[in-house]
Amino acid sequence: MIRDTDIVVTGIGTISPYGYGTKAFWDSLANGEDKITEVKKIKLDNNYAKRGGEIDWYIPKKFFSQNELRKWDLNTQYCMLAMEEAKLDAKIDAFPNNTGIFMGTLTAGLPFAEMYYDNMLKNKYIPRYITQCFRASAADNVAKKYHLNGPKITVTTACSASAHAIAVGVSYLRRNKIDVAIVGGVDAFCQVTWAGFSALRALSGVQISPFSKERQGTQIGEGAGVLVLETYKRAKVRNAKIHAIIAGCGASTDAYHITAPNPTGETQAQAIRTAISDANVKLSDIDVICAHGTGTELNDQMESKMIKKVFGKHYMKPSVTSIKSMIGHTMGAAGIHLTIALIGMMRYRKIFPTINYQNMDEECDLSIVTNHAITKDINFGLVNAFGFGGNNAALVLENPVYKENEIHD
Repeated sequence: MIRDTDIVVTGIGTISPYGYGTKAFWDSLANGEDKITEVKKIKLDNNYAKRGGEIDWYIPKKFFSQNELRKWDLNTQYCMLAMEEAKLDAKIDAFPNNTGIFMGTLTAGLPFAEMYYDNMLKNKYIPRYITQCFRASAADNVAKKYHLNGPKITVTTACSASAHAIAVGVSYLRRNKIDVAIVGGVDAFCQVTWAGFSALRALSGVQISPFSKERQGTQIGEGAGVLVLETYKRAKVRNAKIHAIIAGCGASTDAYHITAPNPTGETQAQAIRTAISDANVKLSDIDVICAHGTGTELNDQMESKMIKKVFGKHYMKPSVTSIKSMIGHTMGAAGIHLTIALIGMMRYRKIFPTINYQNMDEECDLSIVTNHAITKDINFGLVNAFGFGGNNAALVLENPVYKENEIHD
């Protein structure tokens, strides 16, 4: 049975290249829909890679007033949409006073910083851009709109940021510091981020094919995700729907290189072992691994080594998949998108596929779910999130349906 102290997900909001909403996200992933297209919203004339997981369906004026659009950059706008869906899904009319917000991001505020710079070159100075160009702006704006009076923390650990944000929110709830945690991540396309990935030669000019022998690099995506977390005790009182249990969290640091991962996989394995221990489950309990799976040669080889280190002779037992093959690497939102995808896999009883897979790389000989979804009951799943600078995070999620069906003495 679910314990009163378990941290549960009661609300989900998702903004992705597939459209507005979590159901569109789950359905499209389950169908293996490729949303990597030619990017049009930013100038890529001097970049060799011109494809990514772009949100091309979004028309700002359909969702926000002109005054709101003047104040909020694209990151805040995406966060607001995800937040509204999560709030409605959680069936919370007004959040309690002691609600915290924990948001991970790379680029929040940068679109306005770029706009300020472009105008400055024309001798135009627009102060409102400067007041919103810092990383905390998305969390600040959401907190203000929804009157969230608890702790407000922005996590900037690169591409593991939103996974770390989830862990921080869980920690506050476990210690009874807050009543509800809003956790999530966001990243929207901007010139600076794209140029950075391009300069590292990390972007693929063709399709992204994680773990496949033919992989040539990653591709950037954009979007946002928000989860409402609370203790089961609180959720039970208001008869809330339970999507999943955040059973374990782990983190580690490579202390190795500013961009390249520790190739041995040992420091990354430390984060996963910590999360599994925190969840108090056995390695054999993990049914699926939502891999970081960027499609770069170094990351995929490292992650494969890491999985083998952690799971030993049982490394072929858990199914492995990378949704980045379909939506791209959504940077600071990657961890929250993986987490939401895992919840969908639990609900649908399906492992979403790694598409564009062609031939096995002997260094990545895992139980990869290739090109088409497979049916599988999932009781426990693992989320891997690794960021530049060796920022590693891992989460273990538990299926509440499985938990309710446990037999107890």
